[in-house]
Amino acid sequence: MSQIFARQPQKISINSPITTARPIKKITPIVPPINFNMLISFY
Repeated sequence: MSQIFARQPQKISINSPITTARPIKKITPIVPPINFNMLISFY
């Protein structure tokens, strides 16, 4: 866990904020639908 978080800041500092913002936006929309589907499936 600590190693992964330690590596992310290095890549973010090297890459511009635009490149880092794209993956975050792509990941966030995909995660919530899965969580909602899981909750619906359980209910």
